[in-house]
Amino acid sequence: MKSSILTLSLCFLVLCCSKEGLPTQAPLEGENGITASYKADAVEHLALSSDSTLKLMSIETNAMNVDGTSKSWLFMYCRTLSPFRGYYFTATLDSIIFDSISTRVPVGSAFISQTWVNSSIAAQIAESMGGKTFRSSNPDCSITADLGEPVVPNPAVSWWIMYRSITDATKYQSFTFDARTMPTK
Repeated sequence: MKSSILTLSLCFLVLCCSKEGLPTQAPLEGENGITASYKADAVEHLALSSDSTLKLMSIETNAMNVDGTSKSWLFMYCRTLSPFRGYYFTATLDSIIFDSISTRVPVGSAFISQTWVNSSIAAQIAESMGGKTFRSSNPDCSITADLGEPVVPNPAVSWWIMYRSITDATKYQSFTFDARTMPTK
């Protein structure tokens, strides 16, 4: 336990990562930020180095850009053994930071056990499903994105993307779709 806490404490230091071995599907970086997969492998390596029983449970951002990038992504890893603990890591273009530990149990969530399309592809899908139309009617909107796998019969890893007007919270539109889905041309 002490070694896990020590390892996680060291994670508060900025950890720069190489781009080698990252998931495919254009793990983008740019002035707008990074896609969800950009540092996914490095975050997993850091999480497992602190506790080998951890598994990915969710990835989220509250500020996704139309191209699927964000300034930061929050990765939640949870213990597969009791007592339940959630470990949160924030990934940015320049760093991965251990964020916190929580004993909050995410109701209805399972470990992500399937491969998933990157946030750049998820953004394209959400835009084609009506996000672009919503943005044209609500130019002040913000976009949130969550990747997770529900605990239901025949679960599938899913993206949930919400467009919400910043000035009128009653105006929003959300899209949930299978994150294993590749767009058709």
